[in-house]
Amino acid sequence: MLPLGGNFLSSHEQLFFWFRSDNATNARGFTMSWTSMEYVCGETLNLNLNDAGIINSPGYPGKTPTKRECEWSLNAPYGSRLVLRIYEIKLGSMRNCTGDALKIYDGGVLTKSFCESAKPEPFRTSSNKVLIHYHTDTFQTDSSFQLHYEVEIGVPHCGGIFTESSGVIISATDQPVCLYLIQQPPGIQIKLEFLEFHFGQVVSCNLHVIEVFNGKTSEDPLLLRLCSPNKPPPIVAESNYMLIQHKNLVHNSESGLIFKLKYSRGTALQS
Repeated sequence: MLPLGGNFLSSHEQLFFWFRSDNATNARGFTMSWTSMEYVCGETLNLNLNDAGIINSPGYPGKTPTKRECEWSLNAPYGSRLVLRIYEIKLGSMRNCTGDALKIYDGGVLTKSFCESAKPEPFRTSSNKVLIHYHTDTFQTDSSFQLHYEVEIGVPHCGGIFTESSGVIISATDQPVCLYLIQQPPGIQIKLEFLEFHFGQVVSCNLHVIEVFNGKTSEDPLLLRLCSPNKPPPIVAESNYMLIQHKNLVHNSESGLIFKLKYSRGTALQS
């Protein structure tokens, strides 16, 4: 029951109301107003360590309307990761994912794709950033899903935030995506040097790459994109933030240290 002045946002394009009245009372009844608007589903969640919650498809536990494109962006602190437990997935039967689909991206890398009904085991991300994309096509089905997320401490050396005036970053050896954020006081540049670098034979830049951004997100200008065995020269960010993104989808159980970086403060930025 909605309180006086309460509101309700529907997940479908139709609503049905039932009003029942008997002879016990003789009151004024009720008034209600409605407004139509463009449907938006999904949201951005900025999370803290140990935060937890549930994401439902529109209309859950009922079926999702057709032609929906929903995205949930989960951003946890650097150095943490997310545990995802999918309680229920009801989708169509298009194995090539041309119909209804649920896709999960770990640090920008597609790691899970569901196109049929399933009961997957819980899984952990490697990075602190997850994008969940849910699509329904033009055919009416009984598609829906529900998942639970929780933020926990990440794998050692896979990601983190670095705020000291200088320090060393060592790569993880067995994680597909790791994000390292270097943060310095406003007006201070950041210098980055590769102390050790063992990239090995590169199969594809789409499978193994190091990217360095002049800022705190991957939307900021790209300073370096490295997918060759050649050790790069030192680089300097014209910002007090530097994001290092390491994607390694060709992990070998015998591989060891991939890189060892040193960061330090550069010259002060001119105001």
